[in-house]
Amino acid sequence: MSKKTGFSGCSVVMSALLLLFLVACGAVLIVPVDAARAGTITSCAGCHGMPPADAPYRNISTGRFVGSHDTHAWQRGNGDFNCGKCHKMPTANNHRNGNIDFVANINNSRLTARYKNVTSFPQSATPVFDTCANVNCHFETTTPQRGNEPLSRAVADMPQTCDTCHNSSVGSDNQHPKHTIYFGGSPDACKKCHPDHSAKANPFAHATSAGLRGIVFDFSAFPNNGGTGSYTGDTSYPLYLTNTNRNGTCSGLYCHSPGTKASNYDPPNRVPNWAITFGTSCIGCHLGDAESGSVMQTGSHAIHIGNGALTIIDCAKCHGATVTNSRTIKDRSMHLNKKVDISFDPAIGGTNGMYGGSPSPVAKNVGTAYGRCSNIYCHSNGTTTTPPFNSYSAVWGGNPFPADCTGCHGNDATSAKVLSTNNHRKHIDAGYNPGVGTAFGCVECHARTVSNNRTIIDKTKHVNTFKDYSGLRAGHISGGTCNTVYCHSSGQRSPAYRTMVPWSDTATTFDCKGCHGSYGTATLSLTPPAGNYVSQFGEPNYNNYSSADRNWFNSHKKHVATVSDCRKCHFNTVNDGNPSLALIAGTTLHVNEQKNVSFDTVVAGNNSPTYNDQTRRCSNVYCHSNGRTSGTVYVTPRWGGASIDCNFCHPIASLGGAHAIHVGGMIPTFYNYTGNHPVGSTYRFGCSNCHPLDKGTFHNNGRVNLALSNNAAGIGYLRSRNGATNDNGPNATGSGITGTSGISIKCTAVYCHSNGYTANLIYAATPDWYGGSFTGDRCANCHGNYPNSTIAGSPGHFDASNWLGSGKPGGHIVGIHYNNIYNGTTGLRTAGNSNTSSHGLATNSTTISCNVCHNDTVTVAYNDQSVNCSTIYCHDTGARLKGNAAIASAATHVNGLVDVKFAPVNVISKAQLRKPQGGWVRTGSYKAAGSYDTYSTSLSKATYTAGTKSCANVACHFQQTIKWGDIGGRTTCQSCHTSL
Repeated sequence: MSKKTGFSGCSVVMSALLLLFLVACGAVLIVPVDAARAGTITSCAGCHGMPPADAPYRNISTGRFVGSHDTHAWQRGNGDFNCGKCHKMPTANNHRNGNIDFVANINNSRLTARYKNVTSFPQSATPVFDTCANVNCHFETTTPQRGNEPLSRAVADMPQTCDTCHNSSVGSDNQHPKHTIYFGGSPDACKKCHPDHSAKANPFAHATSAGLRGIVFDFSAFPNNGGTGSYTGDTSYPLYLTNTNRNGTCSGLYCHSPGTKASNYDPPNRVPNWAITFGTSCIGCHLGDAESGSVMQTGSHAIHIGNGALTIIDCAKCHGATVTNSRTIKDRSMHLNKKVDISFDPAIGGTNGMYGGSPSPVAKNVGTAYGRCSNIYCHSNGTTTTPPFNSYSAVWGGNPFPADCTGCHGNDATSAKVLSTNNHRKHIDAGYNPGVGTAFGCVECHARTVSNNRTIIDKTKHVNTFKDYSGLRAGHISGGTCNTVYCHSSGQRSPAYRTMVPWSDTATTFDCKGCHGSYGTATLSLTPPAGNYVSQFGEPNYNNYSSADRNWFNSHKKHVATVSDCRKCHFNTVNDGNPSLALIAGTTLHVNEQKNVSFDTVVAGNNSPTYNDQTRRCSNVYCHSNGRTSGTVYVTPRWGGASIDCNFCHPIASLGGAHAIHVGGMIPTFYNYTGNHPVGSTYRFGCSNCHPLDKGTFHNNGRVNLALSNNAAGIGYLRSRNGATNDNGPNATGSGITGTSGISIKCTAVYCHSNGYTANLIYAATPDWYGGSFTGDRCANCHGNYPNSTIAGSPGHFDASNWLGSGKPGGHIVGIHYNNIYNGTTGLRTAGNSNTSSHGLATNSTTISCNVCHNDTVTVAYNDQSVNCSTIYCHDTGARLKGNAAIASAATHVNGLVDVKFAPVNVISKAQLRKPQGGWVRTGSYKAAGSYDTYSTSLSKATYTAGTKSCANVACHFQQTIKWGDIGGRTTCQSCHTSL
């Protein structure tokens, strides 16, 4: 069908024609001068021209009027104009009814298409123009307002002009926007798949066939030229408008090919279906990387980005001008351009990298021969990250490099090419450097990268321009020097690191002190916060220290005394007695991030001694046992834990014999613990009161060693008061010990079983250590009870025959003149519990017993087992029993001293003078029943001077100074009663 004008994508619209004609005519017929003639009206042109012509105003001379008929009217094949597309056509020239009439559906559109959504409206001299909606010739979009300036036909304006109907930037589905983003808006994007109407003389002519044909495809434009492009979907009218599930497929296109040919394109990985998006990956056409699940196979892509690749090469590494990563196009002009654009990432060489003999970037025509890569980091030995690289030329698509890493780096001593850069060979080749013990594997310094000398385990850590140090022997390198590497450290879990020589220095060597024993020197990265000590043989010399960032545990100082001691616990690692402590040849037990504790059974015993590195505890080690050759009990000390005392290996509760009585649960804090350290009345004698102080000689020697000598070096004061003069063992003269260790032992010359005097000690034989006990009166076994009654001592305590020169027994016993008090009539008072008794009623008479003068040691007055109180006198049986004397404080009993402390009591006496004097106050009358005298000042105010053995201000002595030991007439009644 011929046409005069067209409007893009739509049928001819004649709606404005009749409108403007009637508006122009009104009630008077005016014939346009260029179309109408005088006479009878025989055709449409007789009134308004045919076709009606547009003008900016109603021109009565020409018949033109405002409208859009110029761009819509065209002639049909029979010469008539196709006004009926829009207007209801009259059967004769008698349609002057005052209305402008339209057909019910303009151009027989798929949807009901109308102007102003009406089929008729009145003529008007001042028409208000509107739009058409749903017309198929405008692609069912709302048209511009009629009467406006016609759309431009200029090529530069085509994007806007085309989008008036087609709106290519949005499209009717998910695929059009993707194509327009890639190739631009209309008509640039449209012409990749459709005829290019913008290049035709009449770009809107295609709209005249709206509703009469299907949509047309044309794939002859670049980059699809040279192919056999086709689309399989239903393109018929109106299905191409109504079908929302467009599912046709494209084929024979470069833009949906792997991009490897310039013509006769290979099919893509996935057939492009208009209804299905390819997503953001590249696998639809090219395939992709390992992560995509569909690896590219062209050239050498598979060994660079596939599952078997030795590193992860992002597409941007080699195609940096085209993509930003393996999923994102960076520059679409570099994509679908029939070029392989090679542009190396600056990290691997940038413009210094070469491909095919040319520097990057290189635009290789698709389908041409592969080239060779050179001067790029990813095919270098990795020693530098800046070009030029010591690289190995590799042909794309050629044979892969050897699998043993020798293509770039070199490898271990078993490979064809030993890695020899810097100090590598010194570490990986035990034949070249026997001091390493066993050759290091690559994994020991590059554990994040490799799992052995041949296998990459983390591709992100390979060819990443960074030396990834990790593993048993790796750490940090700065300025070409290892300074935080475990193999040159103190060896703890959180070690201090030795400041090393540069990685390139192959001459310097170190002994054990170089790493383990260097604390406190400038060679280590830090000084232990808790201090250090001098290492003798290379043993670690830091002190225990724990904080939020590190835990340092060390007990070497307690274990290493000679050069051979290291081998006792590291038997399989070091040689015995070698001053340099050389490693055992070929050992794998050094620098392996393990303690490698293996015991010398000659020293540690044969009961399968072990060390648990997790708990830091030794088990079944003789040196941590109770020390017995039979019935051995092992303990599990913790390395670097709290200091171990005697109780740890020799638990007090299980020592047996008389230990419980002598140590009372005390836990000694060091080996040569001396003295008595009691709690209350419980004795806690230090171990070295009975055992040797020489730890090096006598500890851990398989025997129970007893030592009581009073002249050994380092003994305490308590032991110095023993009577033993040597430590030659039980039954030796002067040893103070009899019996057999482990069976029966008695001590015969120890201060703690003596009468306790300052001089002229008398030593008692002890009960058998193993099961023996004191019989009868405990006090009498050592002191006599009262002292000097059965065991020789001071008559000041008790004189059995001549107390105060009286020729009678007496002493500091029972009470003041308890057996010689006048009753006020004809005789003497006697002991009892009445208010007339000389002794026995505490409210009337103070009892004189050990507690009165030794109140720190004894606090009770009763003492039934005393020879002065028992059956010889009163407290023998029944109700008369008051109780046995008891030690209140073991601290002042058996401490090597004579402890005098007067009781805090006001002394009461029944021995009344006729008239109270000298501070005594009387209750009652002289010698009357219930009467007694009380001293006004507490006895605690009295004093004792040890140097002169003198008591002063003692109520019992009428405040006279009396010297202890003045007996046999030297102390008499007048000594106290000076007025007699």
